[in-house]
This record gives sequence, C-alpha cells and structure tokens, in this order.
Amino acid sequence: MLILVVDDENSLRTLVAEILSSEGYEVIQASDGLEALEMARQYRPSLILSDIMMPHMSGLELITALRQHPSTASIPVILLSAAYILPPDQTNPKGVAAFLAKPFDIATLAALVEEVSSHHEAQSPVATEIVHYPPQTLPQEDLASNPDNPTQDAQTGR
Repeated sequence: MLILVVDDENSLRTLVAEILSSEGYEVIQASDGLEALEMARQYRPSLILSDIMMPHMSGLELITALRQHPSTASIPVILLSAAYILPPDQTNPKGVAAFLAKPFDIATLAALVEEVSSHHEAQSPVATEIVHYPPQTLPQEDLASNPDNPTQDAQTGR
C-alpha cells in the first residue's frame, strides 16, 4: 500500500514516513500541497496524510483539488495539525477520513492508518464521519530531543 505524507516540516514528515515504512507501508513524501497534488496524480497513493497549514496550498485546498480529478477523487485523506481547528461549518469536509492532532504517538498513528485504509478498502472511498484524535502528550525527553519543538527556549535549549 502506497501512502503519501505531506508536511512542510521536514523533520515531522520524515519521522512519519519512517514510522509508516517500519509498519510495512511504501511511503512517498511531499513538502506542500502543490507538490502533493502532482505526486497524487502521478503515483495514485492509497492514502494521504496531510498537514493542514502549509505554504502554496493548504491541506483543505489539496483535498478540494484532489476531488476535482477522477483519478484522485476517491483517495482518503487524514489531516494532521497542531494548531488548526476545523470551523463548525466544516466539521465533516468532503474527503476527510480522519483528523489527527499533533503531537501524536506512534501507536495512534499506526492504528488510524490501518483503520482508514481498511474502511476505504471495505466500503466507500470517503468516510462519512471524521474521526477526531486528540493530541497525545509526549514524554519530556522526546520534546527535548526535537529540534523543531517550539516550547524549547532558544538560549538554554530547555
């Protein structure tokens, strides 16, 4: 199964790709929505995991563009975000299979990918209801070792 991981944060995108690869999935990566759209049309992945807030094209704009092309219209998308909350009128945007809040743990990510891919294979191409997964609390040592951690003090590194 081919999965496209889309995130403008290189370290997070690479980490998610490595986790999924270790679970036995084939993974390709894109750094923004425009690149993801091109890759989705070229490779036709079985599933897309996408950040919401990205330069050039957001995750929500990516979904809209995917739905307009027959070859990508049925690809399920899991949205990932730390800061974005879906507006009340978009609690179930067409094409969103699930929403996973950052930070998340490996087990939750793996289980969600399995659940969405199983649902997609067994039923319709798009979930009828978004599954919201709340943020997970990372152990302090994981936060300290993350160079992109915005909670670290720039001078002390703590």
